[in-house]
Amino acid sequence: MIRFARSALLALAGFGFLSGCGDDTKTTILSAPDGDDQLVLTLARFPDPSPAHYALTADGTELLRFTVVNGAATALDGTPVTNIEQNGDLGGTASFRISVETDTAGSPNGPVIAAGGASGNTAILTTANASALGVDLSGAAGTALLDAPTTADPHDCQHGVWFTDGVGSSSLTMPSLPSGWRYEGWVIDRTTGAAYSTGRFASPGAADDDGAGSTAGGEGTPYPFPGQDFAVTDGAIPVLDLDNGNYASALTVEPNPDTDPAPFPFKILEKNVVSGTALFTFSKLPTLTTLGSYEAWASYDDDSLLSIGKFRWNGTIMTNPETGRTIRGLSAKCNLTDAARILISVEPYPDGDPAPSGSFLLGGDVANGAASLSTSHSFAWGTTVVKDTVFYRFDSPSTSIDTDYFRGLWFYSVPTPGDTVSTLGLPEAPAGWTYQAWVQRSTDATPTSMGRFTDPLAADSDGAGPAAGTDTTAVLPRFPGQDFLNPVKNISDGFHRIYLTLEPLNDFNLAGAFFRIYEDAKIITATQTELQAMPHLRANFPTSAATYDASATFDFEGLGGALPTATITFAD
Repeated sequence: MIRFARSALLALAGFGFLSGCGDDTKTTILSAPDGDDQLVLTLARFPDPSPAHYALTADGTELLRFTVVNGAATALDGTPVTNIEQNGDLGGTASFRISVETDTAGSPNGPVIAAGGASGNTAILTTANASALGVDLSGAAGTALLDAPTTADPHDCQHGVWFTDGVGSSSLTMPSLPSGWRYEGWVIDRTTGAAYSTGRFASPGAADDDGAGSTAGGEGTPYPFPGQDFAVTDGAIPVLDLDNGNYASALTVEPNPDTDPAPFPFKILEKNVVSGTALFTFSKLPTLTTLGSYEAWASYDDDSLLSIGKFRWNGTIMTNPETGRTIRGLSAKCNLTDAARILISVEPYPDGDPAPSGSFLLGGDVANGAASLSTSHSFAWGTTVVKDTVFYRFDSPSTSIDTDYFRGLWFYSVPTPGDTVSTLGLPEAPAGWTYQAWVQRSTDATPTSMGRFTDPLAADSDGAGPAAGTDTTAVLPRFPGQDFLNPVKNISDGFHRIYLTLEPLNDFNLAGAFFRIYEDAKIITATQTELQAMPHLRANFPTSAATYDASATFDFEGLGGALPTATITFAD
């Protein structure tokens, strides 16, 4: 079921009804104009009951109907209460009661929220009085479990909240309520103020009145305790991701019966739903342009993936890609408690696809809430860089002028006449990635692409390249490479470098290199058949240490010390 804020609560910002219930003590003097007893009513922490109201009675005789505005008793027409018509001496009153009423006609007969007998000229009204709730809520405490037992995916814990320890017992410490009152659980979206009921119940040791709720999934068995799954939509109730940092959970005490679908602001437990923080320490992680972001994922034994969040890295700190603000870490989903590994992928930004791009840069197995992430993990791009050195050579096959051989760079050799072989010795690019070769002059800010390829034993994406020669009869090698003839680029001047990078298959930055895996920092003049070395750059490969304190349970903050009370004093 869904319940939205009561009319009087709409003026409060979002989560207002959980941030205080009239904590200031307010005193109202009710002086009788006919000379009978003067009555002073002092309210402490009484919530605004709108659209219901309160009735104050003395031994069943109605003294006042009122609501609460800014903590003080206020007449139902909105005017401050200044006097009351009552006759006789109040000194013999056995019981004062404040009840919650929905009808102004007839005698007060609603559930009593506070009551107390007179002692001398004073009466103290409490919720624990036998004529009110009759139970002591001052020690109310408990925990909640994030879990969605009615979904098919065991990692969907963020779609449900239950008041159980998960192993057969209730997680709430509080008494059962009398027939005039019920507990009700809530989750509140702090960004919109919407309040979603998780069900009403009298006893924390049994299921609530709607079981797993109308938003439960079609799989599994709900817990036999209060709670609800929000795994499917039902009318205005969406699927809820309760551990995304936007939700709070609360328990209120509600009149029974209750005709108002909104929360009654008599809360006894509350807590922002926060599962923890995943912290990352990166070393040598490449920076990204504004067209890209990193995304952290939790991976499980069945290979299912859960996004932990997106971020960028500026070499020192993590930032939010949407706001640019520094972030300490990412939200540690409750699902991380049984994650097998943590992965980091490279994603385009903005990214309209919730699924991973497949370009996993880092990965690490989880043990005791921590993981050491590296590029060599089998779920990242694995052990692609297995050779210490790869080689290249000068050649310019797109021209018939033999002396121009040093105007091109290619990744092949001719060990015997008519036999050409790759000088890279690499396997095909891992899933989600492609190779790209680059040449760059030391004084240039941006490199020049030599083509992209996934198979080192085949030609690259642009053949001999846009600066190739004009010999239309030329037969190009079936390997990656590039000619620099039109216009001429003097790549053998001692100021150029060549390197090979790993690039996301869906590359959002075609003009720039992402991650260098081999490099020769200085191209030198050589013969046409001489091979030049490109050593690996393993020492510069990124790594990360990840830790998290995720939990599937969270403790409530008890509000037993903030329950409503009233004091009545009277004198002639």
